[in-house]
Amino acid sequence: MRLDALLAAGELDQVVSGGAAGVDTLAAGWARRAGVALLELRPDYAAHGAAAPHVRNAEIVSRAGRVLLVWDWRSKGTLSAYRAARRLGRPCELLPLN
Repeated sequence: MRLDALLAAGELDQVVSGGAAGVDTLAAGWARRAGVALLELRPDYAAHGAAAPHVRNAEIVSRAGRVLLVWDWRSKGTLSAYRAARRLGRPCELLPLN
């Protein structure tokens, strides 16, 4: 797993997650099991309305030194995170779905 490799290389000290079902939940579980600091940022719909997930994604990316994405090529949320990573100049890795 890519997270294990980054941790072993000393290149991972925190997982920042959006707290969503699916990959976010898997990454959060991995962080807890590995003893890695976890920060979960959830969308604030009261403050940002329908744009809340995109605002949250930009916040996640702004806190990240490296962005790991698992994308099905359909998710608009993952695309939003990818675009934020590119805009902010963050290294970005697209990981396989399996």
